[in-house]
Amino acid sequence: MRKFYINSKNIFLAIILISTFYACSGSLSSIYDFDYPLTTKTAKSNFTRLQIQIPQGWFVAEDNEFKTTDIWLVKEDYSATIKFVAISLDDETTENFASDELGKVVELNKILLKAKLGKNFTGFTNEEIFSSNYSVFNAYQYLNEKDEPVRTVIFKNDSKYYEVTAFALKSANPAEIFKAQNSVLASLK
Repeated sequence: MRKFYINSKNIFLAIILISTFYACSGSLSSIYDFDYPLTTKTAKSNFTRLQIQIPQGWFVAEDNEFKTTDIWLVKEDYSATIKFVAISLDDETTENFASDELGKVVELNKILLKAKLGKNFTGFTNEEIFSSNYSVFNAYQYLNEKDEPVRTVIFKNDSKYYEVTAFALKSANPAEIFKAQNSVLASLK
């Protein structure tokens, strides 16, 4: 019988094998599916190289007032939106976040959201981390000041961080909207 000893070399090799398998699998493990139908049309970022496919029954809108939205998708019946906004970090913040950039960007984003909602903040739900096409996404949900469900996903693409927020009116099916959000994220180019 051959004995297998656990040592730092074996643990290191196991971590490398598991990481390689996970990265190559292109795993899509999320609370929501990724099978919302997409069109062949694409939407391109106003400020970066980000490009996505447009979901069926949605269109691209423009942020005429503030020019802060990178990509803005609106459902044709106006019951939901998905907004891509670039997150800008100064050099000092980027350096301070070096050990866990994505996690720290998410925590900072949550702190700002709690401050914005103030007494209307009821907590975060359905927090998750998932991956697609070698990108890692960190998501969480909450209710906005009108008690409408909102899901925010934070990710990094080409050294930039993005906040992708899906808003669903009370009359909409939030799970369907969040599935559209995941499908759009899976189409990132």
